[in-house]
Amino acid sequence: MYRKKLWSHQPLTDFWRIGKGYERRLTKLNLFTMGDIARQSIIDEDVLYNEFGINAELLIDHAWGYEPCTISEIKAYKPMKNSISTGQVLHRGYKYEQAKIVLCEMIDSLSLDLVEKQLVTKQVVLHISYDRENISSSDYKGKTKKDSYGRMVPMHSHGTVNLDFHTSSTDILRNNVSELFDSIVKKICLSEN
Repeated sequence: MYRKKLWSHQPLTDFWRIGKGYERRLTKLNLFTMGDIARQSIIDEDVLYNEFGINAELLIDHAWGYEPCTISEIKAYKPMKNSISTGQVLHRGYKYEQAKIVLCEMIDSLSLDLVEKQLVTKQVVLHISYDRENISSSDYKGKTKKDSYGRMVPMHSHGTVNLDFHTSSTDILRNNVSELFDSIVKKICLSEN
């Protein structure tokens, strides 16, 4: 029934786990339907594994209408670890002091989330993306990369604070993340593990 009704269905983005990025990559391989993916898995599945890595296995199973786990198994799943995060895209370039205020507000919010969910952390990851206008500054000499729109932007910054103990203390988290921010410095994403 699955093959009869859905092997020729388009667009592929109507299927679970296939977004625009996957669809683009599949189109590059001249694969436009689930039937095309299934046929490719018979002819030369390495093409799929080379493009999608281990995720090719899920894609191939999906193309054949096979789901390796049940809904009850999915609902019964309990992760060994929890992670919470927050992110903020700033509507303009922020000066150092302004960005630090936003960061402190984000730390406060995450700390409250930890307390509310009865969680603690001993690791905080800070990710900072920079506004593309920074690149037009003649002072900028750092690394650059293309953003999702193909524009050149400064390379993002990333750092991790590993604490010696678990905590949900706003003060401890704020002090440690502020030190990390000072060492690295538009978009700020924070994750606590």
